[in-house]
Parts: sequence; structure tokens; C-alpha cells
Amino acid sequence: MRRDIVARIAAARSGSFTSWQLQNLLAEIDRALKEFALIAGREVNQKQQTEFHAGEALVDKPLASIGSGATLVGLPRENLVIAQGYSADLITGISRELRSKISAELRRTMLGGRPITDAIANVDKLLGGAADRAEGIVMNELATAQSAATFARLQQTDSRFPPGEVKKKWKHLGIGAPRVWHITLDGPAIPVNEYFTSEETGAQMRFPRDPAMLNASDAIKAKESINCHCRLVPDIAIPERNLVPRHGHFQQAA
Repeated sequence: MRRDIVARIAAARSGSFTSWQLQNLLAEIDRALKEFALIAGREVNQKQQTEFHAGEALVDKPLASIGSGATLVGLPRENLVIAQGYSADLITGISRELRSKISAELRRTMLGGRPITDAIANVDKLLGGAADRAEGIVMNELATAQSAATFARLQQTDSRFPPGEVKKKWKHLGIGAPRVWHITLDGPAIPVNEYFTSEETGAQMRFPRDPAMLNASDAIKAKESINCHCRLVPDIAIPERNLVPRHGHFQQAA
């Protein structure tokens, strides 16, 4: 998309940049941005579904060692569908914002009599910044889909095991510029339905990048979530192989 839009602007006749040319150029750019939003949104939704299943698998793997995971029902799809729609809206929002900024840049070029090369450089910079933002959004949304699915699966599992057998841990992966307070969260396992509390902001989270975190303004949610690479991992006490969970208690396997 970036190459396509820059090429369209470069093809404009800089010596006689007319209002008619501008409208046609903006219409072409608008179509390119809408196509980007459509394709990118579809691909991100597919990746989110993959991460959703990966989050389930993190819990199912230890359960499989005791033959217990097969009895769990599939997770409800509502949360995944909502997350997919939210991600698509974010990408569409970037496209709309870009359209407005590119339009303003081209109008300034036309009104100020500047060479088209100045507009090309400025628009390319705008597109580069948007690409970085889009990548950050995608990585955050994919990681959130996985952790949310892991948490939901842990809740399912916790209802079938004796109290205290199923817990969760915050896993800090040490990627990028780590938040010191997230490193401190990488500690002992806690009960599934308890909250991780940030020492820095006081925010309470069920899992990393929790969209429903408590005691958090929008600014704090952004501070806790943007570019966070932490994961939620299960901590399940595996019983002896001849014991299986039955109605909240371990019994001899038939």
C-alpha cells in the first residue's frame, strides 16, 4: 500500500497540479486505503483465531497427560468475535486518519506551490509511521487473544479440579524494553480468578493486556498494554496417573 500510494502521487504532474487532479488522486488513495483495511483486517482475524486456539492448547497440553482435557467443551466464540471486530475497527481507524492527513498534505502542496517531491517525502513518512502503529496493534491484539483464551480455559479447568490445583502465572518474555513492574509480576502462581496487581500503576489484570483491567484509566491501560509481550501460562498440579477429576474430587480411574 505504501509503495502504491507514493507511486500514485509521484505520477501527478507537479507543474500543473490542479484541483481536478487532486480529487482524482485522493479518490485513488482512498480506494487503496480501504483495500488495505479490508485485507489486513481479514488476515489479522485469521491470526487471532490461530492464537485463540494456541491459548486453549497451553492448558490442554498438561491435561492430556492425565487424559482429562478431552472432556472440556470448546470455548465460547463470542469473545473472539468481539476481539476480531475491535481489531478491524482499529485498522480501519488508521486508514481513515491516514486519508485525512494525506489529503491535508497534498492540499498544502497545491496551495503553496511546493514541488510534488516534498509531498512524496512527507506522505511516505506518514505511511511509515502508520505501518509501525499497525504492527504494534496487530502484535498486541494477537497476544491478547492468546492470553484471553488461556484464561478462559483455565476457568473451565478450575471448575473441574479440587480447589488450589489449578493456578495461573504471569510470564515475562524479556522482549524489547521490559517494564520493570511486569518483571516483578513474573512470580509465584496465583488462583485462577485472582488479579495480578501492577506495582507501578495499581491496575488489576486477570491476564496481560486485560481489556477489562480494574483501577485503570485509558492512559494506564495503554501504559500496561502497548508493546507488552508477556503471556499467561497455566500452573496445574498433575495428580498421579491413576487419578482423574470427578465432580471436584480425584478418584481412581475406572
